[in-house]
Amino acid sequence: MERVFESKVREGLQAPSANTDFDAMWLTIEREVSYRKSVPQGTLKPAISKRKLVPALVLSCFMFMAVPAFAGVAMNWNNIMGFVGIDNALNNGYGQRFQQSATSAGIAMNLNGVVTDGEKLKALVSFDPDEGLDRYDAYQIGSVGIADESGNTVPASSNLYFDQRSGKLLGMIESNDILQKSEKKLTITAQQLILYNYKETPLKTAFQTGDTITTGSPDYPKMHIESLTKEDDRLIVRYIVSATSPDPLRLDPHLIYGSGNGSRGELTVLPYDGEGLLIQQIFQTAEVNQNETESFRLSYLDQAETKDGKWSFTFKGDGKKASKAVYTKNLNNGEQLQEMAGIRLEKLIVSPQKITLNIEEDNSMEQYKHGVVWYNSVTLAVGDKEIQGGFDLIGSDPKRYQHAYQFESSVWYEDWSTVPMKLILGDARVTKRDTTQNWTPLKQPAELKQSLEVSVDRFLIHFTYYLDGKDLVVESWSDSPGFGGISQSMLSVNGNEVYPEMVSNGPNYTGKKVERYKGGSGFENILWNPGFYNYYDSQKNVEVKLN
Repeated sequence: MERVFESKVREGLQAPSANTDFDAMWLTIEREVSYRKSVPQGTLKPAISKRKLVPALVLSCFMFMAVPAFAGVAMNWNNIMGFVGIDNALNNGYGQRFQQSATSAGIAMNLNGVVTDGEKLKALVSFDPDEGLDRYDAYQIGSVGIADESGNTVPASSNLYFDQRSGKLLGMIESNDILQKSEKKLTITAQQLILYNYKETPLKTAFQTGDTITTGSPDYPKMHIESLTKEDDRLIVRYIVSATSPDPLRLDPHLIYGSGNGSRGELTVLPYDGEGLLIQQIFQTAEVNQNETESFRLSYLDQAETKDGKWSFTFKGDGKKASKAVYTKNLNNGEQLQEMAGIRLEKLIVSPQKITLNIEEDNSMEQYKHGVVWYNSVTLAVGDKEIQGGFDLIGSDPKRYQHAYQFESSVWYEDWSTVPMKLILGDARVTKRDTTQNWTPLKQPAELKQSLEVSVDRFLIHFTYYLDGKDLVVESWSDSPGFGGISQSMLSVNGNEVYPEMVSNGPNYTGKKVERYKGGSGFENILWNPGFYNYYDSQKNVEVKLN
């Protein structure tokens, strides 16, 4: 899912040309940046797992599981993304528990359980305590794969974190489901345990907008400061960091400020089609003095030690029962949701690992005139319990993604057809764009700043425009409660549509939007339109009975 997401972001950010479909491009950016907001930072780096890992979903309840192979040792698997669904499947006979152990390089690795669902195979693993493992910040299995007895191999990813309770490294290995509703002898192989600590590189000089800094780091040799902005009580630093690795996000590069552990502020990795990463960090001014930027340090994960072990587990996997959906129901209700938000509920699917609601969304330009709705809060009421979930894209082909709301449930029923279920969608954010209205004429731009106020829907938008060389710069903001900002405005120049350079604000940015329109032959007969803008609307919150 992480790789799919990253590739989809890049699909929407190709360099513009004369034939660029800006509408489609910004629809993609808007959706994917919204999706990024719902995915914790750690899940964007599947190869390396941090010691203090944030759970992938805010779950309604937490459980501790003592695996029979290690009686008396309680292990907290809850920090492993997807564990609640795996545990639910294992507890109800839809997976297999194991007691296998293999030792290499003096370290014992254990296979604790395997679950499949027809789409993914997930294996719970653990590494026995090793002196000093708790002093590292992140962990990675160097390579992992799963093969059947015919030699067919599927690549796999892994996720590890250090559990203070048991003193073990706990994790999950995940691949496409090689069983596919059959019984097969499978072999999981893992090689090398790589241990990381954060390394800090002081930035020797103060920096400002436009500076390029040589860091001295072999992994991230240069930083270019795109902007350094003071807004109210925040300092916003946006920069491009170059990388020697083909996967620059994997080592979690970021700025920190302050003594000791310092502060990394609020970090967002923005869509970017160039080399390296475009990062935005927001620091509270109580944390940092804008005139002391020389106190910033570049921090990233650095390989500290490698355990050259090789571990292998062979077992008979049974995917017949686990891959069956327990309960499915076609949905033809939710007319209010479809009318209000352009979302149609298609199917309810209950499987051993998760509950899925397949949905279809109307993201056409016509729908954007009325408002496309994104729900930041997605809850499923099952019986007397509420489960927090979220939006997901199912599948590996971007052209055939199934949009869905997914939930991991720790509850279980023998007959799901009688269980009351209700979808609760809240914290609605609406994105609109209506080029049939909201046009504002601009006087001839000059170097001197000119200001206007425009009322759009119920919001008052302030904007200032001026010439910077041949370029027209437009700054826009709003003090109206609930306004989420402008994603991309547009101009009509002599009757022709003109778009600014693409600059994503990131999901947590609520300050001033600064856009630059390239001048070319100059600007005459100008009309300005807010283009894509978003706001919060509690009247779009909705509840739909499913069962």
